[in-house]
Amino acid sequence: MIDVATLGDDEERFAFDATPDELKALAKRFQVQALEDLHADAAVRAIGGGGARARVTFHASVLQSSVVTLEPVRSRIDEAFEVEFLPRAEGADGQEADSEDGQDLEALEPPGEVTDGRFDLGEMIAEYLSLAIDPYPRQAGEEFGEWHDAAPDGGTQKEGPFAALKNWRSRA
Repeated sequence: MIDVATLGDDEERFAFDATPDELKALAKRFQVQALEDLHADAAVRAIGGGGARARVTFHASVLQSSVVTLEPVRSRIDEAFEVEFLPRAEGADGQEADSEDGQDLEALEPPGEVTDGRFDLGEMIAEYLSLAIDPYPRQAGEEFGEWHDAAPDGGTQKEGPFAALKNWRSRA
């Protein structure tokens, strides 16, 4: 957690390295075999209204199962993002808050929120990491083969899903 009151107009630099326990928890959360390392560098500065802006680069090594062979696939993630953290808007405490033009202000909330003068940059890094993880990992050169629906006798089934209706006759 970073306290907005400690930030100035000049960028302050932070470096984060996930601990082994954090890596295990994130691997479980993202349903991957292992998260081997996670390092992030951030430049953070205060902005008006009690908020903060962060520019972040992060690097991670992820071990997943190939969707083709189920063999382990190791991948490297190198990402960067910029995000603002702002205090929660007035009226966003569970009450419906509509602007003058009828727009729902809940939909306009910032991606990061300052609560009690602090914000969680680590959680935001975890969210961006989850978006960067390949949902269909596979080794270079691995491809899905053609899929054929086998007939009960071992041959290739050529009839479509409505083939059973071909002998149906209307009683009208």
